[in-house]
Amino acid sequence: MEWSIPLQKLEVGKVQIGEIQHNEKSLVPLAYFDGQNNFSNLNIFLPKLKVEEFDESSGKLLISLSSSKTCDAKLNALQSTLLGAVFIQQRIWFPETFYTHEALNNSFKPIINNGLLNLYYPVQFTSDIHIYKDGIWHKLIHRD
Repeated sequence: MEWSIPLQKLEVGKVQIGEIQHNEKSLVPLAYFDGQNNFSNLNIFLPKLKVEEFDESSGKLLISLSSSKTCDAKLNALQSTLLGAVFIQQRIWFPETFYTHEALNNSFKPIINNGLLNLYYPVQFTSDIHIYKDGIWHKLIHRD
């Protein structure tokens, strides 16, 4: 079972940035520690938000944050913290390179941009995708 932190309770300063893991894609795990609760994986439970757009060919999902200024502010703060961590850790994580903060910012694919949460859904489906809504499961998309 995985636990999620409600966005309303999230304190960005308690997000812990782990060591880089070089695999097929380099990943840096995020954890959350607030004294009483220790989450080895950062999962954030968001409030109800409106889906603005879904591009089926790229898997890009845009979610509007206009109904929740708190959500927008906290996710922007998290994004800034992550970008700052990349800048500080880049000599360790990527010893062959050095980028200015401005260069990193320009090449960073934003999580939050213009009040929209940018998520990327896998476009290679191997089975039906289901969502749970109104007490029942619905088939969302079917791929052969």
